[in-house]
Order: sequence, then C-alpha cells, then structure tokens
Amino acid sequence: MMVMVIIHVLIIGVVSWRIHAISNASLKRWFWSLLIFKLTAGLLLGYIYTHHYTESDTVYFFREACALADSAKEDLSGYAVSLWRDSTGAFTGESRTLFIVKAASLFALIASNNYWLTSLYFSWIAFTGAWWLLHQINRVFPQMTFPGMIGLFVFPSSVFWTSGVTKESLAMAAIFVLAGIFIRIWNREPLTKLTISMALIAIWVAWTLKYFYVGVFFAVTTSAWLTRWFAENKMRAKARTPYREFVLFIVMLLVMLFVVTFIHPNFYPRQLIEVVVENNRLFNEASGNEGIIHFQQLEPTLGSILRNAPWALFSVLLRPFLWEAVNLLQFLAAAENMILILLMIFAVRNINAATQTPHRLLLIAVMVYIIMLGVLLALSAPNFGTLVRYRVGFLPFLVILLSYRLLPPSWEARLLKSV
Repeated sequence: MMVMVIIHVLIIGVVSWRIHAISNASLKRWFWSLLIFKLTAGLLLGYIYTHHYTESDTVYFFREACALADSAKEDLSGYAVSLWRDSTGAFTGESRTLFIVKAASLFALIASNNYWLTSLYFSWIAFTGAWWLLHQINRVFPQMTFPGMIGLFVFPSSVFWTSGVTKESLAMAAIFVLAGIFIRIWNREPLTKLTISMALIAIWVAWTLKYFYVGVFFAVTTSAWLTRWFAENKMRAKARTPYREFVLFIVMLLVMLFVVTFIHPNFYPRQLIEVVVENNRLFNEASGNEGIIHFQQLEPTLGSILRNAPWALFSVLLRPFLWEAVNLLQFLAAAENMILILLMIFAVRNINAATQTPHRLLLIAVMVYIIMLGVLLALSAPNFGTLVRYRVGFLPFLVILLSYRLLPPSWEARLLKSV
C-alpha cells in the first residue's frame, strides 16, 4: 500500500514539476505551497464527510466508482464500453452523477480503490485548472495577479468546495479553463490547436456537470466580446461612453440569452422558471424552516422571480449570518461571509477606478455573471448548506474583484517577486 501511495504521489509531483517549470516567473515561488494547500483541502473534505456524516455525495460517488472499477477487472473491454454509455450496469443515475462516477472509477482503477489517492487526483485537476487561469491573468492583467491568487487559491470556500471527489472539482476546473481561454480571446491572441482542444474538453465537462454555469458563462462572455467589437468598429470614439457601452452590452446580453434558450430544454424561459420554483419547493420541504432562505410568495412567473431576485442576491452573497448558522460548516461559512462584507467595504474605494478602466466591459461581464448565477442558485437551492457549496460557481471571481488593491502595490510586488 505504501509503495502504491508513493508511486501516485510521485506521478502528481513529476507532472506538477513540469507545470511549475513552464509557469510565469512571478508565480513560481507560490506554486508548491498552493498545490499542497489544495491537495490538503481535498483530504480534509474527505475526512469530514467520511468520519462525521453517515452519507454524503463524495462517499456515494466513490462507492459507485469502486463498483464500476471492479467490473473492469473481470471485463476490461466491457468496462471501456460502459464509459460511453448512459448507464453502467446496475447504476443508472442522472447524467451528472454518472459522469463523476465514471471519472472517479478511472482513478479508483489505477489506485486500487483508494479514496484518498482518488481525492488527490481530483484536487490536482482542480488546482491545474485554477493555475491555468491565474497564469492567463498574470500575463494579460498583471495587476490582478494577487487578487487572482486570493480568489482561486486562498479564500476558504473557493479552495475547500472545489477539492476532493466532488462535482465542483471537475466542473470548476473546466470553468477556470474556459475563463482563461476567454482572457486570451479578449487579448486578441490566436487560438492554437491546444487551446481549442482544451476548450472543447472543458465545455464537455462543465456542460455535463453544471450546464447552467456554462449557459450563463457563454451568454455573458459572448455579449461582452460582441459589445467591444461593435463599439470599436461601429461607434465613433466620442460616442463610446461607459453608459452607452453598458446599454449596448445589456442589449447583446438579451440577444444571447435568447440564443441560449435553444441550447437546453431547461433554458426555455417558462421551463427555467418552473424548474427554479420547483427546486425551491423541494428544498423547502426537505429543510423545514431551519437554514434556508425564505422568499416572498415565489411563484413560477417572471414577475415573482424579479421581485425576489434582490433578496436572492443579497442572501447568496452574505448569508448565512452568524446567528443563522445551525451547524459547524454553516458557522464557518457565516464567518467567511463577514470577511466578504469587509472586502466589499474596502472595494468601495475602487469604484471610480472601475469606471475608468479600459477593460470596464470585461469588469461588467464578470459582475453580471456573478449576479445572474448567484440569483439562479439562491432561488433554486435556498438551503444554506447546499448553497455554500454551489456558490463556488461564481465566488472565486467575486473575491478576485473585491481583492483588487487590497494591499499596497509595493506589498503585492514583494509577495510576487520572482524566484
């Protein structure tokens, strides 16, 4: 067993060493400490859910993955074929769960059904996706390197809930890759065969696990790019005011949201609203009155959704408060929310700079992504315990924005000094 652990740790270490070798010089000094922190978070998540909960997603995923991996020992070709089917023997769960089970079974197979090694691999994949995004941020927006490091690798929820054998580990790794590729597109860099391949794989993974993340991401980023193209090519320089760019962005966003409705049945306006309200009802029935967001007469109508949207956004960003927490994880989330409140207070001083930046469209796009995804998540999954995990879909980006100029530039430069 010890020999197997050493072999897999060496595999992760050797590949990581190669990634470290090609990383930007200003990031290298933090690579190994951030990687160890990430891997440790995955092990901690596994420890908490295997020792303090009778049943959890991560344990369930891995148990099914082991059963699937065991089938490979008897019929390897049948196992390989099952990876491309919509069911695997006795297991016929929803596609998102089935995807995770299949992915985990690959690592369980090579790691002899060792949960902890599988957790290391999942956390490593999540780390690699986040590191790719940080690398792109460092190249194109060097002033955002320190905020990027905080949002992707230091802020507790961003690290913890995207580690270990969870859907979020792979889904957010894919979203981070897509965000990094979009930064390259925004910077007018040509897409190589490698980046195109990365984009296709990331879209497949993210779409399978969290299709609504991809839908919002696609609508927002495409709208921002189209707005910039139109403003630069069709508008006179004097007419390109922040206000007009914002209005144009909203118009483009409405168009792209209409386009997105054709991508998935649950994106049809009526269907989307009904799904959100139905999920809200199911969470309310399962949770009772404790640890949940209560909305005012939420009904499957656009008007009801819009009326409750401000409270949904407020709640997903800042709740639970300390006095609302009903268990240890919620208490830790509440403490983290206090940090978010402080970051928001500090960020007020940067409002004027935000309106003057030449990348204000990109800033608007990130903010709209946070708002749209946050509202949808809070309305459809109002349970604080669940929402704390789900909101990692936007939380790293929010922390990146709020951490801008958190420290004096000289301090940040010293922290990022090349090795």
